Amino acid sequence: MEALTINGGAMTVRKFKPVMVQPESETPDGFYFLSSLDQAIPFTMMTIYRYEKGSGNVGEVLKQALSKVLVLYYPLAGSMAISSEGRFIVELTKKGVPYVEAEANCSMDMLGDVRVPDLDVTNKLIYTDPKAKTILETPLLTAQVTKFKCGRFTLGVGISHSLVDGVSGMNFVNSWAQIARGKPVTAVPFHDRTLLKSRVPPQIKYPYDDFVQIADTSDTESLYQRDPLVHKLFVFDADRIAATKKLALSEGKVQFGTEALPENYFGNAVVTTASLCSAGELCERPILFAVEQIQKAVEQLDEEYVRSRMDFVDTYKPPLSSVGTLVISSWTRLAYGMSDFGWGDPS
Repeated sequence: MEALTINGGAMTVRKFKPVMVQPESETPDGFYFLSSLDQAIPFTMMTIYRYEKGSGNVGEVLKQALSKVLVLYYPLAGSMAISSEGRFIVELTKKGVPYVEAEANCSMDMLGDVRVPDLDVTNKLIYTDPKAKTILETPLLTAQVTKFKCGRFTLGVGISHSLVDGVSGMNFVNSWAQIARGKPVTAVPFHDRTLLKSRVPPQIKYPYDDFVQIADTSDTESLYQRDPLVHKLFVFDADRIAATKKLALSEGKVQFGTEALPENYFGNAVVTTASLCSAGELCERPILFAVEQIQKAVEQLDEEYVRSRMDFVDTYKPPLSSVGTLVISSWTRLAYGMSDFGWGDPS
């Protein structure tokens, strides 16, 4: 156990041996289809939930509830594989989910603001398989419960983005929490991802600016290789958001709309859309210009646009541009406040 120096103190976390948690009862065998939307983001999302109180049996409660919820969310107990067509697919091996209990030598107060990304803290509080070298070897789900000296605990979850987007990922965690509290699951997952299969023959009707390859005039690639990646958190509270909206509205007519995503679909129901402009335009023109560019891109998104995009991706297999690209993803409507496992909401 290596000590981590944080906020003037030394934190060590003792992780016990992982236990492979299986679904409590029988689940389907075979292979589980992943759509083209699932193919695009094969990495692990890591989230730390902090709870202000717990009990001595918190680890056992969460482990038993995980076994129950995996009956509904059974693909998470499988393994990533490659299909005969060269696509990612889930093999329903029932390998199980690595579940780890851990103990920290300090109070949770030493963590400070866990909303600020800190890779060293994340590695202490979320389990990753040290033997996994490729995507195919990486668990689709891991869970770690860490108890602190103060009686509080954290739940660290690593989950494959190829299996879930933000909404379905939160549905899983909140269903797990409901079972831990002895409540019925209200968001039973819908598993038929073949609804998002590309069409035969493909019907491509739009250009897709998010795949335009931008010339690396600033030599961004070498900057990433030379300089360390720095994580920053910029907090926009309700007052600042209201002030920004007021500024945009003062410059012209603009509407702030809402989106709807299918409820309980287990998988990625999110696509990217893009607006192309220069950095100079963004800096020199009023904020309304940026708002309008985003709105125009979002307004393209209807079912036909998405179907056409999936056909485009499956036909040409284009990479997303990694140069000169700013990605904006809103998590404001994700139900983090409902992840109560019996000891209150996370903080």
